[in-house]
Amino acid sequence: MAVQKLKNVAGITIPDSKIASEATELLLEHGTEFIYNHSLRVFLFSSLNGKRQNMKYDEELLYVSSVFHDLGLVSALQQSRFEV
Repeated sequence: MAVQKLKNVAGITIPDSKIASEATELLLEHGTEFIYNHSLRVFLFSSLNGKRQNMKYDEELLYVSSVFHDLGLVSALQQSRFEV
């Protein structure tokens, strides 16, 4: 799947560490462009909210968590009901 990988959006830098890149590749391998774009928005909105509230957070952990939060929706990785 070919998606445009952004480096910076609205003043938020997208992590490009090894683990962040591998998480992105795993999502792109098994997921859809829709889920990738949704996950990126989750990261961006969470980051903007954190900055607005002057919160300290681990950007890489937030990114990987955002990328993986809906990975269970892809049929290749579903083993049972989504909520389980």
